[in-house]
Amino acid sequence: MTTQHWRGFIVCQLLGLGLLASWLFPATRVLWDAIDKTVFYTLNGSLNPAPSLWGEFWAILNFRPMDLLPLIAIAPLFLVPDLIIPRSQRATACIQVALILLAMLVIRVIVKEITEALEWRAYSPTRTLQPAYFLSELYPNWNPKDASSSSFPGDHSAVLMIITSFLLLQRFNRWSIYVLAVFFLFVTPRMVAGAHWFTDVAVGGSLIATQSMAYGYFTPRPKQWAEKLANRWLPQGWR
Repeated sequence: MTTQHWRGFIVCQLLGLGLLASWLFPATRVLWDAIDKTVFYTLNGSLNPAPSLWGEFWAILNFRPMDLLPLIAIAPLFLVPDLIIPRSQRATACIQVALILLAMLVIRVIVKEITEALEWRAYSPTRTLQPAYFLSELYPNWNPKDASSSSFPGDHSAVLMIITSFLLLQRFNRWSIYVLAVFFLFVTPRMVAGAHWFTDVAVGGSLIATQSMAYGYFTPRPKQWAEKLANRWLPQGWR
């Protein structure tokens, strides 16, 4: 691997595992728990009084099919040449992201198994803290997700982190601000609904995302495989 690969790989490992260690270590876990409660009571508490346009907005974003919306919003940045990704690298970038997300599925299963075996966390804040405002009760027509019996880690947020970080590593320009805005908008709904703790996202999601990027972006093989697949299967205009 190149020096850049090694540096990125090490940074990903230190960031992901460092956040996890700080969450598991009793002295710093107290701080994380305090942040979790503050974020939950602030975001979920904003749903009262209800009904309101504010609550309806978050109910819609927690409707499960809406999980595809951020991917639709970001797709043009992969497909339209030179917004962030150069025309000659579009195919390779799309395939490499797909490979990183495949790696993420494997890593997610491993982290989930460890989480359940070691009983790191089970229930979401709406099933743990009071008072809690349930979007499913306030806006039943949307059938929003607002509770979980296995909330850690936040895999939805991990997907957004991977795609966002991949694009930011390609090039930082005015479209990068748009990518960050999409990320923050769509990583927030589950925390407003109380289906996830802040640390499910900041620690669990980051753990999965950093490990996926470490092996899928900062090792040379995935990009080499992506280039071979692009050259073999895609038309000349996409290479």
